[in-house]
Amino acid sequence: KFEKDREAVVEQAIAAGVKKMYLPNIDAASVELVFDLCQKFPANCFPMLGLHPCHVKENFEEELAKIKEPLFAHPETMAVGETGLDYYWDLTFKKEQQTALRTQIEWAKELEIPIVLHTRESFEDSWNIINEMKDERLRGVFHCFSGNIKDAEKVIELEGFYMGIGGVV
Repeated sequence: KFEKDREAVVEQAIAAGVKKMYLPNIDAASVELVFDLCQKFPANCFPMLGLHPCHVKENFEEELAKIKEPLFAHPETMAVGETGLDYYWDLTFKKEQQTALRTQIEWAKELEIPIVLHTRESFEDSWNIINEMKDERLRGVFHCFSGNIKDAEKVIELEGFYMGIGGVV
């Protein structure tokens, strides 16, 4: 969607005073776009790599393999993400989303970088997986948090995690 004005948008953000932009990808095909912008704007753009839950399909293991290679090859990658669970649009690949999330949590722990969690209509399952896999290396942000106050209190108490408060609120 932003092919024609992608660089102009980044330039406008920098001109407006935005110092750092953390760029998530969504699937294997978008990895190159992230690194391209980071190369063009190295002082302002920082890569994050992951498989977005809305892009988890039958071939999710192939997608993960294609994302893992550049993730592990580029130490400048700041986080695993965007990853997580999304039960809003379609539940067809619910179990696959959970498996993909667990895999990406392991990557984040191995690389000792944060995860960026998408939790649309899936906070309870996301919370359970995070707690199941939590150790001193696991940290991150519940991106675009849209849960209720009880969910927020859980995240606030979880060491090493933050909530991203976006336009949804």
